[in-house]
Amino acid sequence: MTSATSMRIVAVIPQGVADIRAIRLDAEGGLAPARDFIPGQFLQVHAPSGEASYFAIASSPGDPYYELLVKRAKGCSKELFDLPIGTTVRVVGPQGKGFPLASHAGRDVLLIGVGTGIAPLRSVLGWTLSRRADFGRLTLLYGVLTPPHWCYETDFSAWRSAGVDARVTVTTTGTSSWSGAVGFVQDLLPTLDLAPARTVVCLVGMKDMVDANTALLQTLGVSPERILLNF
Repeated sequence: MTSATSMRIVAVIPQGVADIRAIRLDAEGGLAPARDFIPGQFLQVHAPSGEASYFAIASSPGDPYYELLVKRAKGCSKELFDLPIGTTVRVVGPQGKGFPLASHAGRDVLLIGVGTGIAPLRSVLGWTLSRRADFGRLTLLYGVLTPPHWCYETDFSAWRSAGVDARVTVTTTGTSSWSGAVGFVQDLLPTLDLAPARTVVCLVGMKDMVDANTALLQTLGVSPERILLNF
């Protein structure tokens, strides 16, 4: 079993809604060596009280810190959300199979996620963009509840400038003046110029969302073995 490491909260990055924030963890005593993991893997974080939970890594392999996207809920998530910068936590990992895209070099990469599921897809994007010549088209479909629930919104401009076809849809516009797509994330699939035979998909979400997207992707011609989950 992977041993626990003490890490310190070094930064807190607010997101669009008050109950979601990004948290950066670094090794105690300064920058740790570049981290090597598979994009899509996760960490088990133990808060000071002893409460523990799993969080997908939102940073990319090689970044000098781990970044997590945390939603204030209950247990460890609530405690971690409220901890101040400088607090030490215990971390076990990286764990899980992640998205082993190295074996899919040459393919188009389609990323689909909702809500805080953007975290592991952000890690994948950073990794694939650092190996841009190894892959074909990069497409991100991201669904959120309302426009303010859009996490890592500022990253989207950089991704689009790097050639990523990054699309966002909301379930409801709320009181905002949203002019983009409205609906479920799978509603964006038929709008793509998809090449099923050369596409690999990284899919993140709850069971109903995963099932709906998987069924539609297969209808569109994507082979089941190229629809990847990170757990």
